[in-house]
Amino acid sequence: MYSDWESVDKRLVPCNKATWWTGIYGPGRSVLSAAQTKALSPGQRRRRMQKYTNRCHVYDVCQVLLSSMSGNGSPGGVYNIVDDDPAPRADVEKYAAILMSQKVNHPSQHATHNLLIPPTRRWGVAASPNSREQKEAGLEEKRVKNWKLKSELGVRLEYPTYREGLEAIWRGTTRPFDAVA
Repeated sequence: MYSDWESVDKRLVPCNKATWWTGIYGPGRSVLSAAQTKALSPGQRRRRMQKYTNRCHVYDVCQVLLSSMSGNGSPGGVYNIVDDDPAPRADVEKYAAILMSQKVNHPSQHATHNLLIPPTRRWGVAASPNSREQKEAGLEEKRVKNWKLKSELGVRLEYPTYREGLEAIWRGTTRPFDAVA
């Protein structure tokens, strides 16, 4: 049954690839933006309990989708759009706090309030939650590999880890949105 559907799909849709992504961040939507808000959303508090999270900068998501639509890759291929470094949110927040504490000419350079408050006070949960707490919160953890998007689609990530992505956002880079402005 599946092979019949697959062959029909290949004839009707020449660019039939599936993509999976999670943790999309970029200008205006990152841990740097979250640090500037007074209150954390329930989702932000919940995600704090995850040990590892996959993420990808929105510019790299666009790169992968464009490459996929231009005929690269395998028909029927499934591509994980994630960066090279699944990391705990706490590590990402620490790195953002370091960036935000640097002396730069940036309007929000002192907006580190939410990043510098200890996690136990900020979220009302232990800084390193155990698996029981994670299960109760309905959190799923997967560390996903991205080798197929590199080898089959030929994509070189502009922001291979959250570090490069956050640095670019902190410097004021608005990619990919500056291309449409």
